[in-house]
Amino acid sequence: MSEPKKPEIVVADDGSRTCPHCEKVIVGPPMKFEPALSEVAALRSLEPITHVAILFDRRLWSLPRPYRHHHLIQVIRYLDPFIEHVDGTQGFLDAGTQGFLDASGKFLTREQARLAAEANGQIRGGRLIGTVLTSEDLW
Repeated sequence: MSEPKKPEIVVADDGSRTCPHCEKVIVGPPMKFEPALSEVAALRSLEPITHVAILFDRRLWSLPRPYRHHHLIQVIRYLDPFIEHVDGTQGFLDAGTQGFLDASGKFLTREQARLAAEANGQIRGGRLIGTVLTSEDLW
C-alpha cells in the first residue's frame, strides 16, 4: 500500500510559500517583526477569522480552517528541520505572536481575533472554552 501523496507547496522567488488548496500564502517572505494590530484596528476590520497564524522567525505562517496552531507548528518544523522548538528559544514566538488571520489576510492576536469572531458570530456555542480564543472555539 503506497503512502498518500503530500500536496505540493508552491515556493515563490521571494521565499514565500503558498497553500495548494486555498492558494493563500502560508509562509511569507522574511519581514521585520512588528507588534500586531491594535484592538481598535481589529474592531474596524470585523472580518471573519479564516486561518490560524503564528509569527515566528521573522515570518508569518498560517493554515486555513480546520487546522489548529499545533498543526502549524508541525509545518514549521517540517519545512525547517533545524528548528528544534517553536517556543521562543528560536525565533520570536511568545504569547503575542500566536493568532489568526481574518478574511482580508490581516494578522490578529488571540484577543483581537476574539473581538472579530464575536462580531461575526463565529464562536461555537457563544462562549470561549478557556480564557483566550483558540481554534477549537471557532471550528
